[in-house]
Amino acid sequence: MTVFGRVVVAALATPFFAGAVFAADTANTVWADAYREWNNIAVEPPPPLAEVIIDPATTGLMVMDMGEAACNEQQRIRCHWSVPAVKHVLDSAREAGMTIVFIRTRNMQPEDFVDAIAPLPGEPYFVGTKEDKLWDTGAVEVFREAGVDKLILMGHQANGSVMVTALGASFRDFKVIVPVDTMSAATAYQEQFAIWEIAYGPAFRNGVSTMTRSDMLIFPED
Repeated sequence: MTVFGRVVVAALATPFFAGAVFAADTANTVWADAYREWNNIAVEPPPPLAEVIIDPATTGLMVMDMGEAACNEQQRIRCHWSVPAVKHVLDSAREAGMTIVFIRTRNMQPEDFVDAIAPLPGEPYFVGTKEDKLWDTGAVEVFREAGVDKLILMGHQANGSVMVTALGASFRDFKVIVPVDTMSAATAYQEQFAIWEIAYGPAFRNGVSTMTRSDMLIFPED
Protein backbone atom coordinates (compact mmCIF):
# COMPACT_ATOMS: atom_id res chain seq x y z
CA MET A 1 0.00 0.00 0.00
CA THR A 2 1.35 3.44 -0.88
CA VAL A 3 1.96 6.11 1.71
CA PHE A 4 -1.08 7.98 0.33
CA GLY A 5 -3.23 4.88 0.71
CA ARG A 6 -2.15 4.37 4.31
CA VAL A 7 -3.02 7.99 5.11
CA VAL A 8 -6.50 7.60 3.60
CA VAL A 9 -7.19 4.40 5.56
CA ALA A 10 -6.00 6.04 8.78
CA ALA A 11 -8.18 9.07 8.15
CA LEU A 12 -11.27 6.95 7.53
CA ALA A 13 -10.68 5.19 10.85
CA THR A 14 -10.98 8.42 12.82
CA PRO A 15 -14.27 9.07 14.72
CA PHE A 16 -15.18 11.92 12.38
CA PHE A 17 -14.94 9.89 9.17
CA ALA A 18 -16.35 6.75 10.79
CA GLY A 19 -19.40 8.76 11.81
CA ALA A 20 -19.72 10.21 8.34
CA VAL A 21 -19.58 6.78 6.72
CA PHE A 22 -22.15 5.43 9.21
CA ALA A 23 -24.47 8.35 8.45
CA ALA A 24 -24.09 7.75 4.73
CA ASP A 25 -24.80 4.04 5.11
CA THR A 26 -27.92 4.62 7.21
CA ALA A 27 -29.32 7.74 5.61
CA ASN A 28 -31.91 5.75 3.69
CA THR A 29 -32.55 3.10 6.33
CA VAL A 30 -36.07 2.97 7.83
CA TRP A 31 -35.66 2.01 11.46
CA ALA A 32 -38.38 0.04 13.24
CA ASP A 33 -40.58 1.81 15.76
CA ALA A 34 -43.87 0.88 17.38
CA TYR A 35 -45.90 3.21 15.21
CA ARG A 36 -44.59 1.73 11.97
CA GLU A 37 -45.04 -1.78 13.33
CA TRP A 38 -48.46 -1.06 14.84
CA ASN A 39 -50.54 -3.50 12.80
CA ASN A 40 -48.02 -6.31 13.16
CA ILE A 41 -47.44 -6.19 16.91
CA ALA A 42 -48.70 -9.34 18.59
CA VAL A 43 -50.85 -9.05 21.69
CA GLU A 44 -48.97 -10.12 24.80
CA PRO A 45 -50.39 -13.07 26.73
CA PRO A 46 -52.43 -12.08 29.78
CA PRO A 47 -50.64 -11.95 33.12
CA PRO A 48 -51.43 -14.67 35.65
CA LEU A 49 -54.06 -13.91 38.26
CA ALA A 50 -53.50 -14.88 41.87
CA GLU A 51 -55.64 -15.66 44.88
CA VAL A 52 -54.96 -13.12 47.61
CA ILE A 53 -55.54 -13.65 51.30
CA ILE A 54 -56.54 -10.26 52.66
CA ASP A 55 -55.22 -8.97 55.99
CA PRO A 56 -57.74 -6.26 56.94
CA ALA A 57 -55.30 -4.64 59.36
CA THR A 58 -52.70 -3.87 56.70
CA THR A 59 -54.77 -3.67 53.50
CA GLY A 60 -56.77 -0.63 52.42
CA LEU A 61 -59.29 -0.18 49.64
CA MET A 62 -59.69 2.70 47.17
CA VAL A 63 -62.81 3.16 45.04
CA MET A 64 -62.27 5.86 42.43
CA ASP A 65 -64.26 8.05 40.04
CA MET A 66 -67.35 5.89 39.63
CA GLY A 67 -69.95 8.57 38.98
CA GLU A 68 -73.52 7.89 37.86
CA ALA A 69 -73.23 10.33 34.94
CA ALA A 70 -70.64 8.18 33.15
CA CYS A 71 -70.95 4.76 34.76
CA ASN A 72 -74.20 3.67 33.15
CA GLU A 73 -75.42 1.59 30.22
CA GLN A 74 -75.67 4.57 27.88
CA GLN A 75 -72.33 6.29 28.52
CA ARG A 76 -69.77 3.76 29.74
CA ILE A 77 -71.19 0.25 29.57
CA ARG A 78 -67.92 -1.32 30.72
CA CYS A 79 -68.00 0.74 33.91
CA HIS A 80 -71.61 -0.32 34.43
CA TRP A 81 -70.60 -3.97 33.98
CA SER A 82 -67.95 -3.65 36.70
CA VAL A 83 -70.32 -2.42 39.42
CA PRO A 84 -71.32 -5.87 40.79
CA ALA A 85 -67.67 -6.89 41.16
CA VAL A 86 -66.80 -3.58 42.83
CA LYS A 87 -69.77 -3.99 45.18
CA HIS A 88 -68.70 -7.52 46.11
CA VAL A 89 -65.23 -6.35 47.13
CA LEU A 90 -66.57 -3.24 48.87
CA ASP A 91 -69.13 -5.20 50.91
CA SER A 92 -66.47 -7.74 51.92
CA ALA A 93 -64.05 -4.98 52.91
CA ARG A 94 -66.68 -3.29 55.05
CA GLU A 95 -67.53 -6.54 56.80
CA ALA A 96 -63.84 -7.10 57.48
CA GLY A 97 -63.43 -3.62 58.97
CA MET A 98 -60.90 -2.47 56.41
CA THR A 99 -59.83 1.13 55.84
CA ILE A 100 -61.74 2.37 52.79
CA VAL A 101 -61.24 5.60 50.86
CA PHE A 102 -63.47 6.95 48.09
CA ILE A 103 -62.33 9.43 45.46
CA ARG A 104 -64.47 11.49 43.12
CA THR A 105 -63.44 13.74 40.27
CA ARG A 106 -63.65 17.50 40.65
CA ASN A 107 -66.60 17.45 38.24
CA MET A 108 -68.62 15.21 40.56
CA GLN A 109 -70.77 16.26 43.47
CA PRO A 110 -70.67 14.15 46.66
CA GLU A 111 -73.99 12.53 45.79
CA ASP A 112 -72.92 11.59 42.25
CA PHE A 113 -71.22 8.29 43.10
CA VAL A 114 -72.99 5.19 41.77
CA ASP A 115 -75.62 4.48 44.40
CA ALA A 116 -74.86 0.76 44.84
CA ILE A 117 -71.25 1.51 45.78
CA ALA A 118 -71.56 4.99 47.29
CA PRO A 119 -69.66 6.00 50.43
CA LEU A 120 -71.41 5.53 53.76
CA PRO A 121 -71.46 8.31 56.35
CA GLY A 122 -68.07 8.55 58.00
CA GLU A 123 -66.11 6.87 55.23
CA PRO A 124 -63.30 9.10 53.90
CA TYR A 125 -64.35 10.74 50.63
CA PHE A 126 -61.97 13.05 48.78
CA VAL A 127 -61.84 15.03 45.55
CA GLY A 128 -59.00 13.96 43.27
CA THR A 129 -57.58 16.65 40.99
CA LYS A 130 -54.91 14.41 39.42
CA GLU A 131 -55.02 10.93 37.91
CA ASP A 132 -52.87 9.83 40.85
CA LYS A 133 -55.65 9.79 43.45
CA LEU A 134 -53.14 9.65 46.28
CA TRP A 135 -51.86 13.07 45.24
CA ASP A 136 -52.95 15.79 47.67
CA THR A 137 -56.22 14.10 48.62
CA GLY A 138 -55.63 13.06 52.22
CA ALA A 139 -55.79 9.37 51.28
CA VAL A 140 -52.13 8.70 52.05
CA GLU A 141 -52.52 10.10 55.56
CA VAL A 142 -55.63 7.99 56.19
CA PHE A 143 -53.84 4.81 55.13
CA ARG A 144 -50.60 5.60 56.96
CA GLU A 145 -52.45 6.32 60.21
CA ALA A 146 -54.28 3.00 59.89
CA GLY A 147 -51.03 1.06 59.37
CA VAL A 148 -51.92 0.10 55.80
CA ASP A 149 -49.12 -0.93 53.44
CA LYS A 150 -51.14 -2.60 50.67
CA LEU A 151 -53.95 -1.08 48.58
CA ILE A 152 -56.73 -2.74 46.62
CA LEU A 153 -57.45 -0.38 43.71
CA MET A 154 -60.81 -0.27 41.93
CA GLY A 155 -62.42 2.30 39.69
CA HIS A 156 -62.83 4.08 36.42
CA GLN A 157 -60.72 4.69 34.34
CA ALA A 158 -58.39 1.72 34.23
CA ASN A 159 -55.88 3.63 32.07
CA GLY A 160 -56.21 6.77 34.18
CA SER A 161 -57.03 6.69 37.87
CA VAL A 162 -56.31 2.99 38.45
CA MET A 163 -53.04 2.75 36.53
CA VAL A 164 -51.64 6.12 37.60
CA THR A 165 -52.68 5.64 41.23
CA ALA A 166 -50.98 2.24 41.14
CA LEU A 167 -47.81 4.02 39.98
CA GLY A 168 -48.23 6.64 42.70
CA ALA A 169 -48.74 3.93 45.29
CA SER A 170 -45.54 2.16 44.24
CA PHE A 171 -43.59 5.42 44.57
CA ARG A 172 -44.93 5.75 48.13
CA ASP A 173 -43.93 2.19 49.07
CA PHE A 174 -47.42 0.71 49.00
CA LYS A 175 -47.99 -2.64 47.32
CA VAL A 176 -51.04 -2.81 45.08
CA ILE A 177 -53.69 -5.47 44.54
CA VAL A 178 -55.77 -4.92 41.41
CA PRO A 179 -58.85 -7.00 40.59
CA VAL A 180 -59.07 -6.90 36.81
CA ASP A 181 -62.89 -7.02 36.80
CA THR A 182 -63.11 -3.86 38.93
CA MET A 183 -61.01 -1.57 36.69
CA SER A 184 -63.06 -0.33 33.77
CA ALA A 185 -62.42 2.00 30.85
CA ALA A 186 -64.14 3.20 27.71
CA THR A 187 -62.64 0.34 25.67
CA ALA A 188 -61.29 -3.16 26.28
CA TYR A 189 -57.94 -2.08 24.81
CA GLN A 190 -57.54 0.64 27.45
CA GLU A 191 -58.21 -1.89 30.16
CA GLN A 192 -55.82 -4.36 28.56
CA PHE A 193 -52.79 -2.09 28.37
CA ALA A 194 -53.44 -0.86 31.93
CA ILE A 195 -53.51 -4.45 33.17
CA TRP A 196 -50.26 -5.24 31.34
CA GLU A 197 -48.49 -2.14 32.66
CA ILE A 198 -49.51 -2.74 36.28
CA ALA A 199 -48.52 -6.39 35.99
CA TYR A 200 -45.19 -5.96 34.22
CA GLY A 201 -44.16 -2.29 34.21
CA PRO A 202 -40.80 -1.31 35.73
CA ALA A 203 -42.44 0.42 38.69
CA PHE A 204 -44.03 -2.86 39.75
CA ARG A 205 -41.06 -5.21 39.89
CA ASN A 206 -40.25 -7.39 42.89
CA GLY A 207 -43.80 -8.17 43.89
CA VAL A 208 -45.13 -4.61 44.08
CA SER A 209 -48.31 -5.51 42.16
CA THR A 210 -50.65 -8.48 42.26
CA MET A 211 -53.29 -8.97 39.59
CA THR A 212 -56.40 -10.83 40.65
CA ARG A 213 -60.20 -10.96 40.30
CA SER A 214 -62.90 -9.92 42.71
CA ASP A 215 -63.80 -13.54 43.47
CA MET A 216 -60.16 -14.47 44.09
CA LEU A 217 -59.82 -12.17 47.11
CA ILE A 218 -60.10 -14.16 50.32
CA PHE A 219 -61.42 -12.10 53.23
CA PRO A 220 -61.48 -13.37 56.83
CA GLU A 221 -65.24 -14.01 56.65
CA ASP A 222 -64.99 -16.02 53.41
